[in-house]
Amino acid sequence: MITAPSRRQRTTALLEAIDRYLEAVRPVQAVARKERALGPLIRQYQPDIAAAFQAQGAAFLKRFATLRSQFNEAISPADWGPLFTQTEMDTLAVLLKPITELQSAALNAGVRYAIADLELGGSFKLPQPRAVAFLRQQGADRVTMINQTTRDRMRSLITQAVDEGWSYTKTAKAIKDRFDGFAGKMPQQHIRDRAELVAVTEAGDAYEEGAMQVGHELVLAGLVMEKSWLTVGDDRVDGARCAANHAQGWILLDQAFQSGHQRPLAHPACRCTILVQRRKQEQSQPSVVGQTNPQIMGHTWWQGALPTVADAVAVGNGPDGWIKHEAILRNDYLPRFDLTDDVEWTIGLWGSPEPSFNTVVQGLREKVIEMAKAWGKDFNQEAMVMLLPSPNGAGGYVSWRFGRVLTEKELDNLLGAIRATNEQLAAGIAKTIGVHEDFRVGLTVKDSRRVEFWASDFLEAKAARNILDAAIAKAGLDVPKARWNGGYDFLLLFRDDY
Repeated sequence: MITAPSRRQRTTALLEAIDRYLEAVRPVQAVARKERALGPLIRQYQPDIAAAFQAQGAAFLKRFATLRSQFNEAISPADWGPLFTQTEMDTLAVLLKPITELQSAALNAGVRYAIADLELGGSFKLPQPRAVAFLRQQGADRVTMINQTTRDRMRSLITQAVDEGWSYTKTAKAIKDRFDGFAGKMPQQHIRDRAELVAVTEAGDAYEEGAMQVGHELVLAGLVMEKSWLTVGDDRVDGARCAANHAQGWILLDQAFQSGHQRPLAHPACRCTILVQRRKQEQSQPSVVGQTNPQIMGHTWWQGALPTVADAVAVGNGPDGWIKHEAILRNDYLPRFDLTDDVEWTIGLWGSPEPSFNTVVQGLREKVIEMAKAWGKDFNQEAMVMLLPSPNGAGGYVSWRFGRVLTEKELDNLLGAIRATNEQLAAGIAKTIGVHEDFRVGLTVKDSRRVEFWASDFLEAKAARNILDAAIAKAGLDVPKARWNGGYDFLLLFRDDY
């Protein structure tokens, strides 16, 4: 006997069909809405970018005219290179203005569409410092890259002119024609000239950054977010990068795609886009007890206070320093708990400079905790701190990359600034954000280029970013963009726990 489905069964089947339909149509809508959002912006700013190229060409030709009398000789980049550098400086603002304005408008569009797609409502606001930092750095970096490409093209053209014995007049006309829109055939079929190539690329890149920034802010709020790379799906898609990234499906937000990119664009004029969503509970890993993903643990062996970073480095490099204790770790502790690791030598900037190291351990979670307790007990540590990977973990670390080696004096200044901000700002910031009012911060310094703060949850990370941004600025250093790496359980074991 066959029974008719119940009303509840029919409703469930209908809802599942709707979910499948929405899942299928969502990528199509995402690609289409990106085109709708960016099309008007590209058309608005492309003429200004083309005009900037023409202005740059006119300025370069004016200086290039000084070489006319010696043009029958073999001029070299040493002759015209400084003239182009001066041109770059004089026309920087002309090229930077339309690019940064386009990037700003496109980034805001990406933020708006991501907020709408995630149904966050009007109450969600992306913190301005994140967007401002991207635009400030990205605009200048892009203009530098564009100018380098222009310089390379001028080198090729002028080299050809010298090799083939062109006259000055013919060479100058060729330079003018090249700058007038850079109208040669582009490798992308949907691009007409270089001005459009720049507009399409900068708008697309900023749009994708906007969507990613929304995702990162939700990670900072404690959610587990994931992303998916979408292509247009036609025969012009880059198979080695874009199509392969698309085929990966949904991955965690902080995970890189197979091409090494965190998000589109994978190449100039890339038409791909990113989708961001909260990871569904059933997609999360069921357990973290037996996983072998890297677990980060902070170690020290030092007892006492040191006055300066130089003193801490000297202790670390001494006979009872990093080399000795790394050997102890590798020979005595890791084999005992069936663990393997990679060791990073570090300096702690907390109450005073302190030689220390982090281990990125692979092995069973319970074994990592056992080793932490053993090390803490054997070396009389006040506490042992760990970050244990977890798909639903609210903890993680905030990092600042300076892009250069900081001097010991700069690190000493940074320590003093941390002390000052802890005394003057920490309590107020902690209270405003909702962290316990005795919250204080310190940093772990890695190879003097990067500093980190480990946080138990997104509130602590947010408070630390505010405090440490202020401390870095107070120390007289440029404040690099902070990056949040979440998805960890933060475990702090005190002496009584060993």
